[in-house]
Amino acid sequence: MSKRFHLLTIEEVLALPDPEWIVDRIFPASSLAQLYGEPAVGKSFLALSLGLSVASGVPWLGSYEVARGPVVYFAGEGHTGMKARISSWLEQHEVGAQEVECFRLIGEPLPLGNMTDVDALIAQLRETFGNTRIALVVLDTLARCTEGLDENSAKEMGLAVAAAEKLKRATGATVLLVHHTGYEASHARGSTSVRAALDTQAKLSGSRGTLTLVCEKQKDAEEFEAIPVALLEVLESLVAVGEGTGSPVRLRIARQALPESQRTALEALESHPQG
Repeated sequence: MSKRFHLLTIEEVLALPDPEWIVDRIFPASSLAQLYGEPAVGKSFLALSLGLSVASGVPWLGSYEVARGPVVYFAGEGHTGMKARISSWLEQHEVGAQEVECFRLIGEPLPLGNMTDVDALIAQLRETFGNTRIALVVLDTLARCTEGLDENSAKEMGLAVAAAEKLKRATGATVLLVHHTGYEASHARGSTSVRAALDTQAKLSGSRGTLTLVCEKQKDAEEFEAIPVALLEVLESLVAVGEGTGSPVRLRIARQALPESQRTALEALESHPQG
């Protein structure tokens, strides 16, 4: 007779493997995480940089080692503009398209209220990647992936969390929910039942040249220290970069933060050096 539950002994508990990370000490592997912030603060640029770093093995924000693996990015508001964003990231990091071959973009939301669609995704990922564990699934945004559900209802958002958890368990992925702040901008919008289910929660705040990523929850480890982030103009889009990227990048960020009149004056001086 098969047994429904596995009763672990103390010895079996102590023999369990230590936690793994997709980004060292920031995002645990096979977890449910959330990145939130005010509209247009740069969450999608940061989430995309995370996905491309994990897919390519390039350190995230220039400093944080990643566990390389397949990534699936749901651009719930459509993929308009994603070509420019991805091209800019590849240019900034001197990475070729073949080096992010295991990155997949889906230009529509994943309906977390429809388990049939979640099951279809799981089946398609198995067909695409075989037995390889998915490293990261980004749902950008949670609001678009829960259309038709009441985001203030613990019961209905519990269904969305259950769908995300099923996706996590079936694929082994970290599922990252990109979300907006509430009315007062001090917390993530909607039911607190989502936060209760998270392993990691991080908030992005500030302005383009002086953003900060702050850990607000780390369930099974110490909270990571605040991470400075900036959005750098590259080609026709922006790329999220960190302070470990190097002084030339910091100088470019500082230049972009100047008022247009001062930038124009600086460019004039540089084009006509004195002496």
